[in-house]
Amino acid sequence: IRSLLKLGITCEEEGLGISALITNVQQASAYIDKILTHVNGVKFDNPCTGKLEFKLIRNDYNVEDLTVFDTSNCISLEFNRLDWSETLSSISVNFTLASNKYETGQLVSSDIANRYLTGMYKDNSVDGSYFTTAPNAKWLADVQLLTAGYPLASVAIKCNRIGYNKTIGEPIVVNWK
Repeated sequence: IRSLLKLGITCEEEGLGISALITNVQQASAYIDKILTHVNGVKFDNPCTGKLEFKLIRNDYNVEDLTVFDTSNCISLEFNRLDWSETLSSISVNFTLASNKYETGQLVSSDIANRYLTGMYKDNSVDGSYFTTAPNAKWLADVQLLTAGYPLASVAIKCNRIGYNKTIGEPIVVNWK
């Protein structure tokens, strides 16, 4: 409950309200996943409590306070990075335009630098139908493009107990040759 309250307070402070009309039968998890996509959040089972928790992905941390994974506490690290050809240069978002009788609106966020770097134009469409204003839909497009427009990396770490309580969406520092 605390994680949901914290998520709600942050969304209210950021002006990220949503409006949804549920008209068909789906698993509750499908609606929750869609809402989390809209607010850039994740859900996970807390390894310490076993409870389901929610977290927003935000730049709300001090790098100096993060757990460092290096050769002093890890025995191996496998690092994989996407290729630039797997990135996107544009994201379009379809959203519900409240100011126009709740008709569907669309906006596009583009990364011109990605287009010049890769030499191609690749785009994707994101469902932002729970948002009812253009600024909120633009925020969603920018957040999605931030991760899709750069070749992000994945890391598989074998470490001591320092990593026992790390969860999805939690920032860490990796210091490895």
